[in-house]
Amino acid sequence: MTLQVDRVLKILRDPDCPRVLTTGELGQWFAMANIVLSEATFKRWLARMRSAGLIKPVRRGLYLNALAQPPVQPDEAASHICRGAIVSLQKVLGDIGALNNFTSWVTCVVALPPEKHQGAQPTYGFARASTGKVETQAGVFTFQALPFDLIHRAGSLDDCLEPLSYQRATPEKAFLDWLYLGTTPRSHMTLPPYDIDLKPLNRPRLQDLASGMGLSKPLEQWIAGKTAFDRAPGTRRNAPGA
Repeated sequence: MTLQVDRVLKILRDPDCPRVLTTGELGQWFAMANIVLSEATFKRWLARMRSAGLIKPVRRGLYLNALAQPPVQPDEAASHICRGAIVSLQKVLGDIGALNNFTSWVTCVVALPPEKHQGAQPTYGFARASTGKVETQAGVFTFQALPFDLIHRAGSLDDCLEPLSYQRATPEKAFLDWLYLGTTPRSHMTLPPYDIDLKPLNRPRLQDLASGMGLSKPLEQWIAGKTAFDRAPGTRRNAPGA
């Protein structure tokens, strides 16, 4: 039994082992390691691995690999819950300290189908199956739909996505995703609050992405509103260190 445990630990610590695993993928890794188990025994091993904290359940048949390095984050499961999801919005801005009210929810955006061409009716419009709140054992995930072009053609890959093993927006893209959702009548979201700290954001990247997303004017208006907010006597009195 000890030998079997050692082999399981080796599997989960393998750098090539997925950081987020389905039951099927875990079974495949067992098979590649010549660990042959009956279905009933495999289920017992899954329960044992959960109890030992080697894998952390997200939802039925989906787990975080707790032995992965660097440590796995619930955010990494987003695209497994909703195909194509990109971690963005409040989660990204909260993680860099730009928000006063941090949320533990994993907020994401997902692309709507691309527009059809040659005179066909466009497919833009909110896809109900792709949006909303999903509660899991790893936390709460929310998904907001954006037009295809605002996700896939907004700017260069480096400007839009962080260089990670899962899809996560840059802070600049996360802010503009929120700005778009706050301006479109198709969304229930309000504009980003004026007490957001923009100092951690790359301003040239923010301006370039805003241009690519057709949000230069809304960004200009929002920044004007924030400037007025920051200069207001009440805001200055309540500022840290005032």
